[in-house]
Amino acid sequence: MKITFVTRNLWGGGAEKVISLLAKEMTNLNHNIEIITLQKANPFYDIDRRVIINDDFSSINSRIKKYKRIARYLNNSNQDVIICMPEEIGVYLRLFYKGSSRFYTSERNDPRIFPTSIFGRILRIPMYKKNTGLIFQTIGQQQYFPKKYKKKAPFWRIQ
Repeated sequence: MKITFVTRNLWGGGAEKVISLLAKEMTNLNHNIEIITLQKANPFYDIDRRVIINDDFSSINSRIKKYKRIARYLNNSNQDVIICMPEEIGVYLRLFYKGSSRFYTSERNDPRIFPTSIFGRILRIPMYKKNTGLIFQTIGQQQYFPKKYKKKAPFWRIQ
């Protein structure tokens, strides 16, 4: 199975550590793993040498153009699963992604505050409806979203 993670960078932090650990375990299970970063990768955590790190989009200055190009790349690739961390990436990338891969967004932060822009928070619900599912770290994050919406996609909760 080909699994692609999309994240800001690999400089260090919680999401980056989770991605490095998941990539290692999934690679050990013989999955093909690619990590796409919005910024130059420069990994802080050890990344298995079998994992493809793609920071080809880091030189694009416009955030919208960057998401469009990544979406075009993903639309023309053969991923089985796309996992976006943090939530902002899942919201904006989903706006342009038209492929049929299973698409998950990780809600790693307080959903009342993130995405930080009001536009991103408004756009989140219609974009999440297109997702295969969401990944939550806390029950509070899961409870933030309306019950009616929760029925439209499976949810994962990680504690």
